[in-house]
Parts: sequence; structure tokens; C-alpha cells
Amino acid sequence: ASLGCYVINVGNRQQGRQCSDNVFHSRCEKDNILKQVKKIKTLGSYKGSNIYFQKDTLEQIIDILKLHE
Repeated sequence: ASLGCYVINVGNRQQGRQCSDNVFHSRCEKDNILKQVKKIKTLGSYKGSNIYFQKDTLEQIIDILKLHE
């Protein structure tokens, strides 16, 4: 979502987990996957939000890594 892309979640491994509106779910079947691909091609860039976004993530990671040097 942060990169402005849509994605296809194939299979049920992520079932029940929260996801942003850029995620399309598909059974692990060729026809269903292709249907999702065709749908995504018509949408353009994803302009919505990322439910997992956190401000200053990079800085937080750097600070944690510095603590463990």
C-alpha cells in the first residue's frame, strides 16, 4: 500500500488478518488469479492508506540497531 500498488493474496494463509484495501484475495486457481489480475489492471495506482503505516519507522529501526551495536 505504501508503494501505491495493488497485490493479490493467493491462498488462505493470511485469512482472518487485517489488510489494506489494496489487497485482493484469490483462491489458488489459475482462472481466479487471472480474474484478479485483470481487475487490478483497470484500477491504476492505489491511492489509499496502509493500515500498518507508522510515522518515522526508519528512524525507529535505526535507533534500535544502534542500541545493539
